Amino acid sequence: MQLYYKILVTYLVFVLLPGLKAYKYTLCTVPRYSPDCEQLNRTEDINCVIRKNNADCMLLLEKGNVTFAIASAEEAALASSLLNRISVLAEFRDTTTKSNIEYSTVVLMKKHLKSFSFKGAKFCHPGLDKNLISRAMLTEFEMKVLAENNIDVCSNTNNTLVENYISTLSNYFGPSCLPGSWVVANKILDGELKLKYPPLSELCNQPAYQENKNSPFLQSLDCALSGDGEIAITSLSDLKRDSGRYEKALQEFLILCKNGTAANITAECVWNRQPRSLVITNEAFTLELANDFRVWFSSLIFDNDIQLANAEVSAEGDVSRAIHEKLIGPLQKIVFPDKNFQIKIVNSSLKAYLKDFGRDIPSKESSQLCKKSIRFCISEAEREKCKWLQQAGLNYGMQPVIECAPLKDKTLCINEIQAERADLTITSDNMMYYATRKQNFSILAFGEQDLQDMQRTILIVNTTKIKSLQDLKGKRGCFSEYGDRAYFGFITATKGEIWQNSSPFYIENIGQFLNKSCMPGIEDLYSHEPYPSNLDTDKLCQLCTAVSDADTHSTCKPDANNDYFGDHGALKCLVHSGDFAVLTMIENITLGNDTAVMCKNGTLTTSFPIDDECVLSLTIDDILFARKNDSKTKDILLLIEEIDYRFAINSDTPFKVYDRFGTEKDLIFKDATKGVEIATTTTNRYMNTQKKMFESMPQLISVKNETFTDDNGSACQLATSITILPMAIFLILIQIDF
Repeated sequence: MQLYYKILVTYLVFVLLPGLKAYKYTLCTVPRYSPDCEQLNRTEDINCVIRKNNADCMLLLEKGNVTFAIASAEEAALASSLLNRISVLAEFRDTTTKSNIEYSTVVLMKKHLKSFSFKGAKFCHPGLDKNLISRAMLTEFEMKVLAENNIDVCSNTNNTLVENYISTLSNYFGPSCLPGSWVVANKILDGELKLKYPPLSELCNQPAYQENKNSPFLQSLDCALSGDGEIAITSLSDLKRDSGRYEKALQEFLILCKNGTAANITAECVWNRQPRSLVITNEAFTLELANDFRVWFSSLIFDNDIQLANAEVSAEGDVSRAIHEKLIGPLQKIVFPDKNFQIKIVNSSLKAYLKDFGRDIPSKESSQLCKKSIRFCISEAEREKCKWLQQAGLNYGMQPVIECAPLKDKTLCINEIQAERADLTITSDNMMYYATRKQNFSILAFGEQDLQDMQRTILIVNTTKIKSLQDLKGKRGCFSEYGDRAYFGFITATKGEIWQNSSPFYIENIGQFLNKSCMPGIEDLYSHEPYPSNLDTDKLCQLCTAVSDADTHSTCKPDANNDYFGDHGALKCLVHSGDFAVLTMIENITLGNDTAVMCKNGTLTTSFPIDDECVLSLTIDDILFARKNDSKTKDILLLIEEIDYRFAINSDTPFKVYDRFGTEKDLIFKDATKGVEIATTTTNRYMNTQKKMFESMPQLISVKNETFTDDNGSACQLATSITILPMAIFLILIQIDF
């Protein structure tokens, strides 16, 4: 045995270990730097990892899994209120001005105006649709003015929040210019509001706004100084740069400070500041990495006169200097993509840095307009990603604000929305059936997915017993779950074989059609139906098998106690007990001997992948549910559209809502989701099929005084509004093929 260990140790020391690199640091960056990242991995000092977005890099930084990264100002602002172990190693500065400020907002006002008394004043604004400028910063001034004057932004409860905001500005200020889009993600509503509130566009025809289209702060400054404007939101740098050109005009203006005092035009009385990009690191590595940065980038660091801490660090610096040439090229391309900037070592916690810098981070409490929020029901696992989405929305000034409402069991979100303890959830299309039974839900939007990522349901049969759809009669069925997408896909394919006019209950027909089967959930309260008394639910549970000791009723539940629950369970049931299985397509399905996939036209195939014309149904998995005809519906729709615009369509964003968040899959949205489409305007045929099926159900969910006989031979009546959704769904599916 000792000889064995000696051989093993020798192998590790002389064979394996020399091939492993003990990197000193790990840099996290985004895909556009992949070539340089690969070159860095050839060095001994820095390992470089690629993540889809910088939010993921910051999560890794927080955990100490990577050492440093480069963050934009908005990325840093987002992370500052969510993470605790991030430090700022260095700030970027302009090589000419030596400024670490990207921009700082100031407010100009004519001298004849009184602080915050601007009723009827002509207002020059830089606009609300600037991707690289925080909307929260752009709206800070006017919200302060309205609050100081006790003006109610929420007087019209029938309006959306955005219209309340626009109408209040229009009624308070005089002829003004609020350029660009007012509703960035909805061009139709944007156009309607501009027609409805023309005073906010009256000054937009001035030359100031026709020129300088790529410089919003310069547009608003020119509007005031060379046009008719009396108030302007602009940047301090633009004001300083153009002070000579507008020397005479500036004599008529003062700078309005945030506290209400008016200062001379030369005063640096700013409302908010935006820093330049930052080098951020995990707090445990700050001092050591700072010293190596001074060595690696000695000519690119401002005030690089700090002595190394001790001889040990100096020695490490010498080692770093030795590999400098191999390292500096690719690292410099990642850290300094713009040659007009250098860095200054600062060594501060991220929270403290932004606070000292003067960059305000909005909170839910300070941002909530009209006391309205959207309570977003999510799973406990999705809490962290939801908090990032919430803060990203706050930083961009999105309304209504998001309020995360996590539950351990996300399937209960439908109940929470019905009870008005939540307003919105994103869930699987498997929940369509359950949501419809609540009778007060609507599909607001669908997750947009590529065709290959959509859900396919299939029918797998034992070919020794089943050779056609007609042969399914009297056979033992293995269903993934009662009421899921596969169940309704099966209804579609077999409607001509099962449906009879003898009963208004489709489930009674399927109960008569099948032999003993396993249909998890058929007896569960979660999806319990007002079944006629002669429905043998025991037969539809008879094949189900408990994972461990459980009574017969528990065995049929749609949970982990039922060995045949779910897609894998249905396959297992087919192998051991059933004649056919109904399930959603899963990866790595292996057909056993004498089994094949039966297409919806009755043909058989054993070839994978299954053709889309063969599958029982093809559906979108991400569905956004909310209460029907709710007072918040319009605001929710606008919020959904803006989330899609800000955090998906827009490439310059600190947070990507559809990207994987951390290491867990399918948080909030499925990883395969590319965007969202509003249900009322989508032209996607698969979405329209699902929407049509869902919306038609309420027309068919009641029967009047249908009489059935109970086990004792007594007559019983079903009330007028008894839910019989399987029949309703079937009648719809007769006319709708997936």
